[in-house]
Amino acid sequence: MSESENKTAESQNTQPKSKLKLIIAVCVVVIVIAVAAVWGWNAYQANALNTAEANCAEASETTRVAQNQYNALVNGDAADASETTADEVKDANTVENLANLLNEEPPTSGTCAVDGVDALNEQVGVYETSTKWYGDQLKALEQAVQAVNDSKISK
Repeated sequence: MSESENKTAESQNTQPKSKLKLIIAVCVVVIVIAVAAVWGWNAYQANALNTAEANCAEASETTRVAQNQYNALVNGDAADASETTADEVKDANTVENLANLLNEEPPTSGTCAVDGVDALNEQVGVYETSTKWYGDQLKALEQAVQAVNDSKISK
């Protein structure tokens, strides 16, 4: 065999090896990219879940504080004012208004013991609605208690 024939045969033998190496390299790169994408997606999902859990816990705590303030008023000054009768005040409507406010049912509480980001975000909404109710009721009840006390003094 001549030298040129030998080089041609050698180059033909290296072409399939080069193609095989290229295919293997491309497969490795694709696998690495796929693994990185899956890992990135899982990290993103875990972060979203942790954030939703933290938001739910914060909303729950805010509602608990508002609920405690409301209950302190209901069991304290509002309870005292509710013992006032219509005969003891100048304006009997103040006693009736206070009684109506005290008879309103508080909202049901949410829970952060749910699965998934969407469910947690839904519970945050429940807590926010409850917190608003307690805040609004607290203001209305404070005004009603004050109105009963003022009406009692006016008589």
